[in-house]
Amino acid sequence: MLKNWALRVALKGRTQVQQVADECQSEILRNSNIILCTIASTGRLLREWTEVCGKAPKIHTVIVDECGCTTESSTALLIRLNPTNLIMVGDHKQ
Repeated sequence: MLKNWALRVALKGRTQVQQVADECQSEILRNSNIILCTIASTGRLLREWTEVCGKAPKIHTVIVDECGCTTESSTALLIRLNPTNLIMVGDHKQ
């Protein structure tokens, strides 16, 4: 993927680098089966996904690690993803 991006940039020149980057981002998002992110970056991910793909992502499973340290308000953001499964893993004694 990165090799193709570099080739596209080289062919189009520096003035169109942002357009090429946007095309690559769109391609990556549309073809991703697994996305890893922090809870804090989930809002930005949703916004960018909607801007790039034109629709909300279809999320099957969200796995939250260290959920004992996760606030309820952060978990509410994950529920906005409308996942089929929400798996929370953590040690309640931490």
